[in-house]
Amino acid sequence: MSKLYGKPRFRSSFRRPAPRLSGDLILIVCEGEATEPSYFKAIKQQWRIPPLQVEVYGKECGSDPCSVVRFAIAKKEIPRDEDGLYYDQAWCVIDKDKHTNLKMALVTAKANRVNICLSVPCFEFWYLLHFVYTTKPFTNAKAVISELKKHLKHGKYQKNTSPVKELMPRLNSAIRHAQKVRKNNEETGSDNPSTGVDLLIKELRKICGMP
Repeated sequence: MSKLYGKPRFRSSFRRPAPRLSGDLILIVCEGEATEPSYFKAIKQQWRIPPLQVEVYGKECGSDPCSVVRFAIAKKEIPRDEDGLYYDQAWCVIDKDKHTNLKMALVTAKANRVNICLSVPCFEFWYLLHFVYTTKPFTNAKAVISELKKHLKHGKYQKNTSPVKELMPRLNSAIRHAQKVRKNNEETGSDNPSTGVDLLIKELRKICGMP
C-alpha cells in the first residue's frame, strides 16, 4: 500500500477559501460497477458523510485496473469546486482476479500518488472477514461468495447490492481479521487471500471522527 498523499486544498491564496470540511476529501474509484460502489455509497449514507467529502465512482471508469487508475489520476487533478478544492486522497478499489496488467496498474498508481485498495481474489473476501478469520486460499470469487453465503442471513447474496446493515455491527472484527491476515501474509509471502479495504475504511472513519 502506498503512502497517502494530497494536493494543496486551494489552488490560489487569492481565492476566498471554501468552508473547510472536517478531515480529508477522498476520491474512491472502483473496478466493479455494482458491488464496490454500492458498499461505499452505503457507508457514506450510514455514517452521514457529506457528498463533497467522499465521492465514489464505478461504471464510469471501466473494469480494467489500468483504466481505473487512469480515471483516478485524471479525476484527482480536477478541482472539486470553483474555489479550487482538491481531493486529499485518491483510492482505487481493485480485485486481483485474472488481470494481466495489474502490475502495471500498481506501478502507475504509485508513481501518481494514488492508493491501491487490492483484494485477493475478490472484494467479497472483505465481507467474509466480518464473520470469520481465515487464511485459506480461494481459487476464485465464486469460492469466496460460496463461503460468504454460509454466514449471511437466509444464505443469499447479490453482487449489485450491499449488505452493509448486516455487516456494520461486525466492522471492528473485520478490521482486526484483515490486519491479522496481512501479518500472516507478510510471514508466509502469500497474498491469497488478502484485502486492503480495512485501510480505506480507517480513513473514512477518521473524517467521521471515529477511532
